[in-house]
Amino acid sequence: MKLILSILLIPFFINPIVTRHDKEEEAFYINSSDYPSVVQLRLKDLTGIVEMEGTLIRKNWIITAAHGLNSVEVNQQIKLFDNAFTIKAITVHPEFEGFENDVALIQLDRPVTTAEPISLFSENTELGNQITLVGRGWSGTGLTGPNADDKKFRIATNKIDSVSNHWIKFRFDEPSNQNTTELEGISGPGDSGGPAFIEVNGQKYLAGISSNQLNDQIGVKEGHYGVIEYYTRVSKYIQWIESVINGDITPNETINNTFTNWGFPDTEIGKKANQFMDAVTSKNVSDKFMEQVFYKSFRESFDLKGFVQGISNSLVNPQIEEIKKAKYNVLIFTIISENKTYLIQLEADKRDNYLIGGLLFKKISE
Repeated sequence: MKLILSILLIPFFINPIVTRHDKEEEAFYINSSDYPSVVQLRLKDLTGIVEMEGTLIRKNWIITAAHGLNSVEVNQQIKLFDNAFTIKAITVHPEFEGFENDVALIQLDRPVTTAEPISLFSENTELGNQITLVGRGWSGTGLTGPNADDKKFRIATNKIDSVSNHWIKFRFDEPSNQNTTELEGISGPGDSGGPAFIEVNGQKYLAGISSNQLNDQIGVKEGHYGVIEYYTRVSKYIQWIESVINGDITPNETINNTFTNWGFPDTEIGKKANQFMDAVTSKNVSDKFMEQVFYKSFRESFDLKGFVQGISNSLVNPQIEEIKKAKYNVLIFTIISENKTYLIQLEADKRDNYLIGGLLFKKISE
């Protein structure tokens, strides 16, 4: 299958990791051997390569964020711990929507023998604890934001300011702030799914998983001082994690097209997809439709209406060929138009009442 055209619009789910500007950069460098359970995931999906972080929590299980696995398929080989493994199964939390319940498990085809799994933090005492963040994502400072992708392994620290049912949250504090830590920092692009560790009596426990960042809503640039990080709160998912590993919960299955109406599932994102296809096929990409279906601030950052109109003009009597992935907040499907095959991916963000936060449109064959 030959790739002809690719247009990708990226929503805001990846958070910048940067460190305080008044410390030498070398202070944040560490050897990956110091955190052998932390892995970089380079996963093939329908759009190319997804780069994330994950943490080994059992000999053949890795935990990461769900939001990066929307179209990642099983049975692909990945390199971990200097060896090739095959992904046996991917299980996303069944209530993953937007960024809530942003947790997933990847099962490997065999145990890892060269690294020890990390233990999970199971207590409800995260508030006020100092956490350690590690990763290989983009770097920068609180003054510049993320500005370099050098793949170096870095460490940063922060302090948990608040907790909720789904999250542990912490602010990227300025050096002058009394709450700042010695190696103050946050996670960054490429660090999604990466760990936050709490140390108890000299032992490290996984307490959080890098999910998303609050910045635009509070008037702060991405990755600068003042942003607030949201990490999935591991202690709230212990029972689910154990149930998956013990085989009590089966891996996620692709939802098949029912060919009822457009064939989309009866979910919020499915309803939005129906609106999308109706508008595209009728050439009625109105302002009202854009307001109803697409995330407002995302529309304002790009001529998304013109882009959707371009999709509408490209498709003649489109027929849905296959729904490749269907979840609460993501739909990926292929359609045929004039002997050409297109892939469309719609993503929704629950923060804005399930309005779509991202769109991908790609011609994948003639």
